[in-house]
Amino acid sequence: MARRVLVTRPEPGAARTAKRLATLGFEPVLLPLTHTIALPVAMDRLVLPGAGRPPPLTPPHKGEGNTGTPIFPKIAGADRRDTPAESPSPLWGGVRGGGTALAVAVTSANAILHAPPELVAALAHLPCHAVGEKTAQAARRAGFSAVRAGPGNAEALAGEIAVALTGQGLVYLCGRVRFSGFEQKLRAAGVRVFPVETYDTVVLPHDDKAVAACLDGRPVDAVLLYSAKAAEAMAAFAGRPALVPLLGNATFACLSSRVAGALATVAGDRIRVSREPNEEALFRLLSP
Repeated sequence: MARRVLVTRPEPGAARTAKRLATLGFEPVLLPLTHTIALPVAMDRLVLPGAGRPPPLTPPHKGEGNTGTPIFPKIAGADRRDTPAESPSPLWGGVRGGGTALAVAVTSANAILHAPPELVAALAHLPCHAVGEKTAQAARRAGFSAVRAGPGNAEALAGEIAVALTGQGLVYLCGRVRFSGFEQKLRAAGVRVFPVETYDTVVLPHDDKAVAACLDGRPVDAVLLYSAKAAEAMAAFAGRPALVPLLGNATFACLSSRVAGALATVAGDRIRVSREPNEEALFRLLSP
């Protein structure tokens, strides 16, 4: 009998994963725990190339000039020292000491998929550093002309970017919920990171009856978990008495240790963590 595998990622990825599992001889069961929604980006504040010269992000030191072409969005007060670097609002890609904001970083394909076309068009001429090949493919399809696929995880990507962009600016297309270590590592290396939040991840409200119906009242052998937010929702399900017969013997295959952490108190030694943050490595955890 085929092993039943619960797929918790949102669409459209869930259907692709299910198809791959079926090809490998598993019985996929779809229960998306989250979905992604686009966030508004204030494109009316975008300063396009050739539209004028922006102020520096911080007041220039004595002897420093402010030359160059604006390539990023503007926010009110962006020339003040007290402007928070973590602001999710549109931003200045200003120039300081002859340096310019030189590149774009993306650690999730969702950031590209939910970005307004106008934003992508304004940034597409810049080098784009993608976390991995699938995100790089999404960036290329969106119109970025110079895309580099990174090592597959955000922290390692930050290390690579830091070598090239110390003292420079980087636009980070991202979600509202994200791994903070990426930005922290870059800022510690002297890279000025300007996050632009293009999407959010929202937990779907499933009650016990809905989950049981989705599983057809039969237990699953494994659960695939791709995000910490989905893992938190699954941890709540795993602790519900009505769902223990359906989930109580399942192995939880997690994309990263951060994802696994949300299940530590309810799944214990049934947790498996992928050696690499990609679906191929995650599938290898399904082997007996």
